[in-house]
Order: sequence, then C-alpha cells, then structure tokens
Amino acid sequence: GNEVNHVVKDPTVNGPCQKKFIRDMRAFIKKCNSKMRPIPVGVVLADTNRSPNALYYNCRTDPKDTLENAEWYGINVYLQCDPKATVDKVGDSFKLIHSDFQSYKLAGPTMLTEFGCLNEGFPTVKGYAAQRPWVQASWLLSKDFSDVFTGGFAFEFSTENANSKADAPYPFTSFGAQNYGLGYFSPETCDHVNTTCKYNRMPNFDNLAKYYTGTNTTLPSASDYTEFVTTTPSCPSGFSTLKDSTWAADAVTDMLCPDLTQTKMCPGQDIITGKKQEGTSINGTSGSGSTIEAPGSGSGNGNSFSKNSANSLVTGVSAIMLALSQVWSFLTAPGFKVDGKHVVITGGSTGLGLATAKKYAKAGAKVTIIARSMDALEKAKAEIQAIAKHPVFIQSCDVTNFESVQKAVAAANTFHNRVTDHVVCCAGAAMPGYFFEQDISIFRKEMDLNYFGVVHATKAALPAMIERNEGGTFVFVSSGCGLLSFIGYTQYCPTKFAVRGFADALRNEFKLYKMNVHIFYPGNIDSPGFIQENKTKPAECKEIEGSADLLSPDQVAQSMIDGVANGVYAITNDIGIWLLRVIGNGINPRKNTILEMALLPLLTLVQIGFVAYMDYVVGKYRSARAKKEKTN
Repeated sequence: GNEVNHVVKDPTVNGPCQKKFIRDMRAFIKKCNSKMRPIPVGVVLADTNRSPNALYYNCRTDPKDTLENAEWYGINVYLQCDPKATVDKVGDSFKLIHSDFQSYKLAGPTMLTEFGCLNEGFPTVKGYAAQRPWVQASWLLSKDFSDVFTGGFAFEFSTENANSKADAPYPFTSFGAQNYGLGYFSPETCDHVNTTCKYNRMPNFDNLAKYYTGTNTTLPSASDYTEFVTTTPSCPSGFSTLKDSTWAADAVTDMLCPDLTQTKMCPGQDIITGKKQEGTSINGTSGSGSTIEAPGSGSGNGNSFSKNSANSLVTGVSAIMLALSQVWSFLTAPGFKVDGKHVVITGGSTGLGLATAKKYAKAGAKVTIIARSMDALEKAKAEIQAIAKHPVFIQSCDVTNFESVQKAVAAANTFHNRVTDHVVCCAGAAMPGYFFEQDISIFRKEMDLNYFGVVHATKAALPAMIERNEGGTFVFVSSGCGLLSFIGYTQYCPTKFAVRGFADALRNEFKLYKMNVHIFYPGNIDSPGFIQENKTKPAECKEIEGSADLLSPDQVAQSMIDGVANGVYAITNDIGIWLLRVIGNGINPRKNTILEMALLPLLTLVQIGFVAYMDYVVGKYRSARAKKEKTN
C-alpha cells in the first residue's frame, strides 16, 4: 500500500501520478502471476484532504481499465480524535467516522488506518486518547461498523507525534514511553552494531487484545451483507488520464519478474499456482502450521561481530551451530507423504480427531475413523468425504475394549485393501475435580480411555504392520498435563503421564521395525470436550491454568502434522508447553540441543517460581474456605 498525503487544495496536482503507480503495480503483479503470490495493491488516504482524495482515488479515468483502482482502501481517522468525546461506539467520534466513510462509497474493501489520537494535549495511558486505538479495534467486531469496514491496522503510531516536535529526544522519552503505541528501541545510543538494540513493548500493546476480545458480540457471516457499491464512477473533469507518455521510466513491460528462487527464503507461502514454496522455517516446517520447536531462534543476534569480544565469539559459534542444526533437521525431515497410505484415527468423529482426519484426507490418504457414536461418525464421514480422494471407512468402537479395537482395525484393513500405515490416537477425555470428592470409578474410567485406549489401538494395528515390513508411524496425543500436574487433575494427568512413558519406550523399541513414534502435547483446544471439562473444574485449577486463548481443532491438527512431517518426537504447539518439554525432556531426542542447553539454567528458576505460584493459589483458596466456614 501507498499513503497519499495531498496537502493541497486540488488533489489533481499529483493524484494522477499516484493512481498510475497503483495501475502499473497491479499490471506488473498480473504479468508475473505465475511467479508471485497474489498481492492486493491498496492506497491509504491520509486524514488531510481526505474527502477529495476519496473522490479521486475511487474513480476511473478509463472505464475499461480495471487495474486503475486500488484493490483496497485505508482511511486515516485522526480528524475524529477528541480525547474528551465518548469512546463508546455510540459517541460522536464513532458516528462521524461511520457517516463519513459510508458517504465515500468506495468500490473495494475499506480499512481504518492510523488508529489513535496523537495531538498536543493527549493524555497518558490512563486517559482516553492513548487508549483510543484499542477501543476502535473493538468497534470492528460490531456489525454496524463491519458493514462499512473490513478491518483496520495501526502504523506510524509510535512516531507520528514525536516527529512533529523538534525537541523530542530519541526514543521520545520526554513524552513517556506509554504514549507511543506499539514499542520503541533502547538504549538511545543503540545501532545494532556496537550496541544491541532492545525492543520495548508498550503497555498499550496489551490493551489491543483486552478491548478486542472483550467485546461480546456474535460475529456475522458473509451472507449477512449486501454489496452496496457495484459500479466505479468516472473521474471529475480536470483529472488527467493515466497515459504512459505523461511520466518517464514507467514501462511495466521492461520490468523483469522475480526469479522464483528469490522467493524461497519465505517458507510455506502459497504462490498463485496453489503450490507450496520449498522454504525452511525456524522449525524446519514447510507449510503454514505453528509447531513450536525453536522459539526465538530466527535471525537472532543480527550481524554484529567483534574480534575482540569473547561473548561475540560464543554467540557467533552458537548461532552457526544452531543454524546447522536447523539445516540438518530440514534435510532429514521425513515429510508428510501419505498419498495412498492408510491412517486409522481413534476419536475421529469430533474435535482434534476429525480435524486430523481431514488433513490426512486432503493429502490423499485412505482414512479410517473410529469412535463410539455412529451418528457422529456418519456426520464426520460426510465432511471428510467431501475433500477425500478415497472412500472413508467408519467403525463404531469402544477403544477401552481391546477385542472391539482389533475387529475395527481388521475391518479397516480389509475395506481399504491396505494394512495400516499411520495410527493417530486422539480419543480421550478429562473429568477434573477434587481427589477427595471424586469416586474411584472415575480414575479407572480415565485410565481405560486415555491410556489403555492408546495401548489397544497400537497393539491391534502392530502385528499386520510388522508382517508387511514397510515401517509405519504412530502418533499419540498426550496433553500439557502429560508434563505438568496440579490440583484438579489427579484423575487426568496420570493417564497422560502414562501415555508419555508408553511413547518413550516404544520410540526406542520400534527402531526394531523402522517405525516412527511421535507424542503430541497440545494446549487447550476449542472443542466440546473442553467445554464439558470446565463444568467440573475446580476454581484453583482454572486460575493456575490461566486464560490462554483456545486454538481451533484445525490449528492444533496442523501443528501436530507439521511436527510429524519434521520428524519431531515430542511435538508442542504452545510456548509454555514447549518450555515444560525442555525442562522435562528425559532421555529422549531434542531437536535444538544448543538452544535448550542455553535455556535450562533460566528455566530452572522459572520452574521454582511456578511451583511457588501454584502453592500460593491453593493457599489463597484454602484461606478463603476457612473464612467462609467460620462465617457459616
């Protein structure tokens, strides 16, 4: 996108030049559409002379030239800044923004840009103005607002006001760090060469999530809207047509499209053909998942290197070794080659199991899903079959019954005319509560489902896989509770610890058969099971867990599959769980040994602190209980 800032009475002075830039850029991208991802070209209309700018950039000098208009519009909102005005969406500022933008009738998606109010008298983070960007972000969730806007973003928020003041020192400390939006670098003398720059995140940054997620509203669907702009107006008189002869050095035909090899440093991005680029991400993943294997490794420490600095030498050597580790991980990664392979998924009718089945089906696998409810299986089958290359096999089965699982696997092998290649064990449940209050039957039920369900599926599939002698893959879904246990989970965590012990042993034993074993430690998943377990979860348990965002089953399934593709034994999709895995790795493979060695001393201190926090939470509720009992 390109911001237009015409501080003139008549935007026709340089408006045609800006429009031609948009047209030529779109023409260039269209010309290179076999070598570039589709990139939408937009224009941001500054608050200065915004109304006439909107008129000219929305028009078309040549009715037949569809490339002349931007594909999206951003409109700055500074003119509506009034720290004393009501910040709620019924306030004057909201009404003015809403009515102005509707009147422009832009023929394309419109976003709010330059959130915030940075004027001479704006208050600190405790006042209205510095908070305004995040309140505006919450507006975007309301239907009357999203009828007009497709979204919004903030830019220049950390520098705009300081740039207008000659006496503002770097990094604008005279006005207070809290006033500058997203962040700033320190110390003031840093240059990333002699002195490392530290990025400081502002308090305001966290307010974005607070206001956005705190808006209680039902998100509308696309069918709720009617496109009210269907034609592009012609430009007013006096606005130059976009002839190539008007400006020099403008021939798009002379511009060379990028060689595809130049884009391979960008991992996992779709190009216009729909194929994946063969890039390498931080964790060696070629794809869009979010498996966490080396958080923060990236480009790391910049390019500074001092021959006289021992620290720089150690840092440099460590960076090189880490880079070599990443390259080796990528080169040795098995990939996710499942076309024509047979996968059996337990718990495959809902949640993570269903999402995983869809991923396998989309990749060309022969899918079998096992669950107890035939109604749920039929519904899941319809969803999977819509994207599957092969017929989907379903089998009603209780994984706590070994004979039932044996029959299900045998029937699946017969149906697909192929012995199982992958076994993914997703069946499981949690029934949190206080140990003292729960019946002993709950503990047996949890162990039968969460642990023995995994043992049964593995034991049922293994004989035929060994006889075929072509290897195979087993993926066991554990939980963050397979690495950490606390109040409320006495019936659940032991089952997930058991799965971990089972996987650790099989990882070693299955080298006999050239089979791969993976264990997945996911965080909380947005699923019916999570809703159900929260009904009995003790308050102390909820507080210790915290309010981490739930991930969709699709996101979690992608992380798991990315881990399998990368050859990661202990797969995680949450930074906190990844750190737990680093602390409690045991005698098992590590993917980034150098990084983990560097983190362990610090993590030991973090571990001590978290133990103290867990005990503090329980102590707090114990005191509250005692006070309540005394009152009663």
